[in-house]
Amino acid sequence: MKPWIHPQELRSRIYWSTGIVGVVSAMIGVPILLLREPTQDHVVISVAVVVLGIITLPLIIRELRRLPHEYRYEEAGEDSDE
Repeated sequence: MKPWIHPQELRSRIYWSTGIVGVVSAMIGVPILLLREPTQDHVVISVAVVVLGIITLPLIIRELRRLPHEYRYEEAGEDSDE
């Protein structure tokens, strides 16, 4: 039997996981599409997309790791008030 997962945590996992897929797709796809006919602008945009992706990925992964902790303590806080 799977452990119970808070529904909002499950939705958040789906959201952040989709974000990872989107960022990685952009990091790979945008430079490939732009560098088929490279100009100075295309090179700058390609580098910017890759740099932003490298900055964004650790942030998304950090949010994914925080989810169980966030909802576990949210539930514990509600029980202690009763």
